[in-house]
Amino acid sequence: MPLLPLWLAPFILAGIACLAMPRFRAYRWQIFAVLAVSISPALVARFAPTRSLAVVIPVTILAVVGIDLVPRAFRHTRLVGALIFAAVATTGSFMVANEALTTQSTRRQDYGGYGIQWGSQHVFNMVNARLRATPGSRVMVTTDWNWGGHHFINFFVSKADRVAGRVFLGSMDTLIHGQEPWGPELWAVMSPAQLEAIDEYIANPGGATGRPRIIADQVTEMVLHPDGTPGFLLVRLIEAPDVRAMLTAEREARRRLSFVTVAIDGDRAVVGYTNLDDGAIPPVFGRTTGALARLAGPNPAILDVAFGNPRPVRTIRLTVGASLWRVTAQVFVKDGSVEVKKSGEGVPDGGNSIVEINLDAPVQDVSRLRLEINQLNASDEDSTVHLYRVEFR
Repeated sequence: MPLLPLWLAPFILAGIACLAMPRFRAYRWQIFAVLAVSISPALVARFAPTRSLAVVIPVTILAVVGIDLVPRAFRHTRLVGALIFAAVATTGSFMVANEALTTQSTRRQDYGGYGIQWGSQHVFNMVNARLRATPGSRVMVTTDWNWGGHHFINFFVSKADRVAGRVFLGSMDTLIHGQEPWGPELWAVMSPAQLEAIDEYIANPGGATGRPRIIADQVTEMVLHPDGTPGFLLVRLIEAPDVRAMLTAEREARRRLSFVTVAIDGDRAVVGYTNLDDGAIPPVFGRTTGALARLAGPNPAILDVAFGNPRPVRTIRLTVGASLWRVTAQVFVKDGSVEVKKSGEGVPDGGNSIVEINLDAPVQDVSRLRLEINQLNASDEDSTVHLYRVEFR
């Protein structure tokens, strides 16, 4: 369905024609409204209703200009012109009202976050009913079907339940990789596709223990979309009884170092690192354009560099993603003793941050460097380090 009814097209074209006619100079202010349309779409990257809605107002005014020509055409019989105009306007109003009341919820089948974002009232009615039925329960609401879900919580959920943390926003990652037990009564509002993802995780959990954190899921309620397809499921989730031991094992696995051989200034070195989530370690030390190593998990992330040939070091420089950083360097010399320990703070540099640690004096014969990369605005178990370059000078 178009944003404006097609029967307005002749009037819109007539309105555009008026802008070029000298005797209709009074309408030329509309040119500025048409030009202004380009401003709003320029602020939105994706073509979507947000961009196209900006066109509605100036095009509507153009249609009004065209409609205004109707009584002018019947200026010798003003009563006839007025009646025609009233009939058209009244009919159009009833058509729009009828469409809004009868077909608005089914005119599009994209009900998610990139569509009409349907369902907030139905979802939170279901959530509040569950909170009343089970006083000790908590409900997680997934966020991929709407934007600004925290506003819905503030609007639909009582202050007492908000303060108690009984309703919260989350994702599949929250359910599977959260670092604290949920408690005995957890429900989640999710889509059928997300339920399939949970079932797949239960069947193939992976991880340090090889066992799923979720041992059962039970659908207790369903909300249908206006077109009759399954929309939202209220699912009861049951955790493994030894979930605390599983989380401890996962934490230890995430902090365990993996090792890779790299070349630094032409010499061989072995780098230990925590939980590489994306990219690769060697290009980061090779000063390769476009290099990226994403370390996701424990905070601080660790880089442990063992040089094949001891070398002098005066400056340690890291290029990382934009955030708040403190990097602590421990410098070990040939005999294995700690020569110096020093920290540096991140400095914004365009879309990235630069952390530079200048030692008080050059350290000769450095055999090993341990870097603790602390993301100051992240929790102890949930940091994400986008590492682009590591340099030693």
